[in-house]
This record gives sequence, C-alpha cells and structure tokens, in this order.
Amino acid sequence: MRKRAIFIGVLLVLGFAGVAFAMGDKPGEVTSGSWRYKMTVAVETPEGIKTGSAVREVHVQRPPINMPHVTSDVKVKGEAVVVDLGKRGVLFALLRGPKGDEDYPYLVLFDAFPSGHGGTTPKAIEYYSTLKNAKATLTFDQYPMLVTFRDLNDPKTVTAVLEIEKSGKPIAPEFRLRADRFAELFGTGVTLKEITIEMTEEPVTRRIKTHLPSFGEKTGFEQWFKSLPYDDPRRIGPYDFIK
Repeated sequence: MRKRAIFIGVLLVLGFAGVAFAMGDKPGEVTSGSWRYKMTVAVETPEGIKTGSAVREVHVQRPPINMPHVTSDVKVKGEAVVVDLGKRGVLFALLRGPKGDEDYPYLVLFDAFPSGHGGTTPKAIEYYSTLKNAKATLTFDQYPMLVTFRDLNDPKTVTAVLEIEKSGKPIAPEFRLRADRFAELFGTGVTLKEITIEMTEEPVTRRIKTHLPSFGEKTGFEQWFKSLPYDDPRRIGPYDFIK
C-alpha cells in the first residue's frame, strides 16, 4: 500500500511538471520585475504653467507554475499627483481611471509603453526592466481621474474636474468629455495643458498627505460615502490618493 502511494505521488509530480513545461515555463525565464515611472500634470493658469508630479513603482510577480486561470500578482506603490494652484485650489490626478478603474496605476504604464507581449509575460517583464529614458504624452483616453476639494477641510466636497464618459463595446470603448470644470473650479484661464509619463529611477514619492483633508470619523465621510450610488463619481476614498 505504501509503495502504491509513493508511485501515485511520483505520477502527480511528473504530471504537474509536464503541465508547467507544456505551458511554457522554461529554465531561465524571468518571473518578477519592478519598475518606476513618473507622472507629471501641467496646468495653464494666468500666472503661468503650474506642474506637479509623482513617482510610482509597479511590481509584477508571475505564478510559480504557468497554469490556466492563475494570474500574475501586480502591485503598485505610490500616490496621486498633486498640482498646487495656490489660492485657486489643489488639483489631484488620482490612482484610478476616469470610470473608476482601480488597475489604472499599472495599466497606464503598459498602455503608454506597449511591450508587444502584454504586461506580465516573461518577455514583457524583460522589456520593462530594460526600458530607459522613455517618455510619452498621455492621450485623452489614458488620463487619470482629476478631482479637487471645494473645501480642503471637508472630504465630502470632492468634485470631478474632468468628467469623462466611456461608451461603446467593452473591448473597444470610446471616451468623450462630458464636462470640463477647470475654469469653474479654479478660475477663468485655467486649463489642462498636458499629462506625461516617463520611466525613472527616482525614489517613490510620499508627499501627498500634507495636501489631503482628514477622512476621519468626525468628518462623517464614511457614512456619506456609503450613501452614494455605486456609480457616483464622488465615491473616492483615501486609497485613491495613496497606496
């Protein structure tokens, strides 16, 4: 009985090894990688161009065995971009896309600098690990969600600055601008100039906390947040500003 159990165990091990080999797990393949990128937001104002930037780190860890339905683990460390417009207010470029895409912080990197091999394959990991001095200006459909607080002491006053709608088929969605509130919220003559992304070796930034309101219990934010409809663009919490 013991010999039979050992024999079955050996077959199972060989079976899994065969699956891994068949699926393409070869010796020497890269299984993880980390890269940093800087996002910079530039805003036109009557006082001149104002900019803010943030450096984020993306880490990809592939599963130990390449099997169907086992996905790579992708983590992001970083913060939203802050553009301080002085008396006019503060603009935030969030860690999410315009329609609430929480995977935005790493998908924007893969989208801005396509590897030709996806974002988490061994070849893609090698590509991003050697990608240097790459810079791109984001297109409209690559923008992060842009918000401000009408009152920096009250997190419930969060307001979308650009409202972008996504329509069409999920595989090939179309994006259009529903509302541009730059002038309304920051004053006449204030507009978005550009948003850029570039690979960098600079350290991850951690400076946003001095610009954020408190989300604590005394603010009533949690109860207010829970009362909002699921698709309300104001459903924005601390995790959208820092990871």
